[in-house]
Amino acid sequence: LPILVEYMMKIACTIEQDKRQLLNQYFHQLNMQIFEWENKITDSDELLKMNQKIMLNHLNNLKDRFDRYCSEIPVLGFNSSRYDINIIKGKILEHMNMERSSSYFVVKQNNSYSCISNGHFKFLDVTNFLSPGLTYASFLKAFEVDMTKGFFPYEYFQNIEQLDETSLQIGRA
Repeated sequence: LPILVEYMMKIACTIEQDKRQLLNQYFHQLNMQIFEWENKITDSDELLKMNQKIMLNHLNNLKDRFDRYCSEIPVLGFNSSRYDINIIKGKILEHMNMERSSSYFVVKQNNSYSCISNGHFKFLDVTNFLSPGLTYASFLKAFEVDMTKGFFPYEYFQNIEQLDETSLQIGRA
């Protein structure tokens, strides 16, 4: 499991770097605009000045929240809140130091985990955002995906390098 977590963290870092490059110009423009507005607060009316500072504070908070949102990788599962997340939650939380993260949070509904997040990853169940009763096959068909549910070769999988293999090795009888 630590190898898998390391692999996921590498993916997260790569995605975050790509997002940063993509969004960097927008964050720069936003920072420049906020800086400009801060320098324009010169009004002698104290109430107006206070309101402008409150608005700028809200804008800075919104920018920070958007920045955190952009740096988080969504990990989506279909009906995972009842199965997958419950199975992996103990080990994956431990190996990803999620409980020590300042932005760690969990959304639990009865015995299901709808969301688990640590600031780097957000594990979500897409069935929470779909019509009740929608099957996985219908979900794939709605997005014109020609794939079906796959099966993971647990017995075969021994190390992280095997994720790069393009076919399974045929075993001897």
